[in-house]
Amino acid sequence: MLSRFALLASVVSASVTCPDGWTPSGSNCFRVSPSSGLGDSPNMASACSPGALASVLDATENSGAISVITAAGTADYWLGATKIGATIGDTTSAAWQWDDGSAWSYQGFANGEPNQAMNQDCLIIRQKVGDGKHQGWMDWPCDNYGRGAKYGVCKVAGTTSTPPPSPSVIAASQGDPHLSLAHGGRADFRGHHGSTYNFLSTFSLSVNVRMANTSFHLRPPPTYANITVHGTMITEAYIVVRTARGRWLNVTYSAEKVQGDHARRDVVTASCSSQAASAEPLSVQPGQVHPCDENLLYLGFSTLEVNHIPSGDSWKIKIKSMPVYDRISGAHHRLDLSFVPTTPEAQLVSMPHGIIGQSWDGDGRAVDGALDEYPQTEGAIFTTHAMAEGAIEGTPSDYEVSYPYDVSFKHSRFGKRGLSARSTSRLASSLIESAAKEGTASSSAGASGDRFPRHPHVEL
Repeated sequence: MLSRFALLASVVSASVTCPDGWTPSGSNCFRVSPSSGLGDSPNMASACSPGALASVLDATENSGAISVITAAGTADYWLGATKIGATIGDTTSAAWQWDDGSAWSYQGFANGEPNQAMNQDCLIIRQKVGDGKHQGWMDWPCDNYGRGAKYGVCKVAGTTSTPPPSPSVIAASQGDPHLSLAHGGRADFRGHHGSTYNFLSTFSLSVNVRMANTSFHLRPPPTYANITVHGTMITEAYIVVRTARGRWLNVTYSAEKVQGDHARRDVVTASCSSQAASAEPLSVQPGQVHPCDENLLYLGFSTLEVNHIPSGDSWKIKIKSMPVYDRISGAHHRLDLSFVPTTPEAQLVSMPHGIIGQSWDGDGRAVDGALDEYPQTEGAIFTTHAMAEGAIEGTPSDYEVSYPYDVSFKHSRFGKRGLSARSTSRLASSLIESAAKEGTASSSAGASGDRFPRHPHVEL
């Protein structure tokens, strides 16, 4: 069973480098000891140098250990653990400890193990043998009695390097809402209370969001001046996916169902079904991976991760609930979203659209839109009004949809192949048109990024 980390990588993946002859697993490296020594546990520890007999701290590392012993072909291998308790069958930290001092928080004992026979105070891992009933960890005599384990599983820390996030890869919405666009652009988008807008539209994926009026304080100085802001927050997100098998994956994340810092069991609802059949609900449980054909969902304490991986239109989406700090009225939790295309822009089936999606336009240039300028007067009252004018084609109303899972709007890319990117040359005229139709204050927007008032944004 692959771990959640293997199935749903973070927005920016870390790479692990191992010495020659070692196999990466998680953030560490594993191999079988190159020498059999005398076949007992203490000798195996020295045979592992420059590493040590392995501690196995989670399912990913257990899979790594099984992988290297399966490749080596012998049945039994030492692990770096010692029994400290005497209760038969006890698998807890009261009975066992890892030799390297790591916390005992995971165990992979075989059925009927540990059995405490013959002063078995050390630990081995066994491949499937015969009927397989002893596959997994077993307690074992440390001196080995001349049989069984003659090699060990060795472990050493890998060298991890994480590249910094690239503005051309990540786009996001945060706060009330501040947009970080592809290629480094920025904009603010107020939206209208109760309205639902499309943020991302691709050939087989659509993400809509619902806005709610919310008032809050911004403090303290010097960043802000104890002002009152009447703005909006994203309170619900709706995802529609057409799978490679032609089925429909619908997902709703409701921030209003979040309690404290944790997601309730019903905070995310989802279904995976054929177009003709009735919906087949997915029970989205925290801490579990939920597949729908090639798509994977994972719900953590407060974050939903969606991995959409069809050929030519692959994306990773993360939706995180956050409290509205210094709230006065309106939503008590908001949703922040991030989007990462894992298919290069030039290879997408159609160029994406939507309020955020259109910023992947293939030209690599940052395009800024209207930004709200918070006043610096102590105790001021401010109502947000920027609607990303100058960074979106047409007007904000062009992106409104009729219902949560609606994939149709003026610039929709859903189900459409070969559509080109938005025209950046039309963005200036769109700004003027939007100001006229939406009643947006012209002083807050312009065709050039330098004309947009700026305020601090949350860093990705």
